[in-house]
Amino acid sequence: MSARTGMQNFECNNSAGGALPQMANSATVLRTILQVDSYADALSILGLYFQPKLVEKDIIAAFRRIALVLHPDKCQNASQAELYTRLFQKLEAAKESLLKSGDLPDTTPEPLAIVEGPEGLRIKIFDAREKLKAARAEAVEVKYLSAKLQRKRARAKLVREYKAAGAEAHELRKQGKQSEAHKILSAAKDKLAGFNRKADLGPDAGPGWEDIPGKGCERVFADPTLVEDQWNRNLRHGKTSASTGVSLELRKRQELLQARRDFEEMYKIRPGQLEEAREKMQQKWLKQDAGGWTRLCEDAEGRLWWRSKADMEEEMAELGYRDSQIRWIPSGEAWARVLYWRKR
Repeated sequence: MSARTGMQNFECNNSAGGALPQMANSATVLRTILQVDSYADALSILGLYFQPKLVEKDIIAAFRRIALVLHPDKCQNASQAELYTRLFQKLEAAKESLLKSGDLPDTTPEPLAIVEGPEGLRIKIFDAREKLKAARAEAVEVKYLSAKLQRKRARAKLVREYKAAGAEAHELRKQGKQSEAHKILSAAKDKLAGFNRKADLGPDAGPGWEDIPGKGCERVFADPTLVEDQWNRNLRHGKTSASTGVSLELRKRQELLQARRDFEEMYKIRPGQLEEAREKMQQKWLKQDAGGWTRLCEDAEGRLWWRSKADMEEEMAELGYRDSQIRWIPSGEAWARVLYWRKR
């Protein structure tokens, strides 16, 4: 099998959804293979085409970085050995040609003068897909974090940025760029301090407090883990929103959002069965109307609703969230949860 055939098989297997070779950070490996194999000029092979004022140490550093990925000893798949050998030889040739030329570029090429070929487009598409995959994974991870953990995660990210800014400022000071180093470090420090101040003060911190992850959704309790327990305790004792600050609208919105997510997941799995179950539930509610379980009412806009008791909440929320609403109404000295189903 030729080296070119090996590369084609590698790409075909992965484009068809096949498993990548068992390598550390397979996305980086594949991107490096595409870079070295696709380009013909030495600067592009080493990833230095846009490097301004290129010097010898830049060439050696770029070579070592790619060699750590494409060295034949790093190949863990026997069928890829020939491919790795060919690409590593090509990488070495590119390095030697730049070191021996003695005519290194000292300016950045004009972007408009660069003709984007199909190889560069392939690498750009690959990079975009990897960034999208990473962004989706992070979004899913953050979605299921509690408000407290979201704030902790956001603060840890700012701390890492502050440490990175400190390291960058240290290097700039070595080069005599004191003002630039101070500017970078101050910006990162102010960003972290602002986050801490808003998280500690809550609404008293002023505009922007709602932008903190996990903040702004509950303006009463400092510790979000206490909200649920305190909410139920106040509700059982008949304490209203005016006396406790508990947001009834917030609770309703949270329940509706959760019901919506559950219903959408169920609908993806068995859409036909859910539509049938929805119809059965409508008939069930209509039959229960004679027994006092439901009744028809009209809102201020003239729309008709079936009003249901709270013990039917799960059935109604799962099967009819698009046509239902959960409302809190006074019931004696306490509050009761009442469900409304829109009449079509």
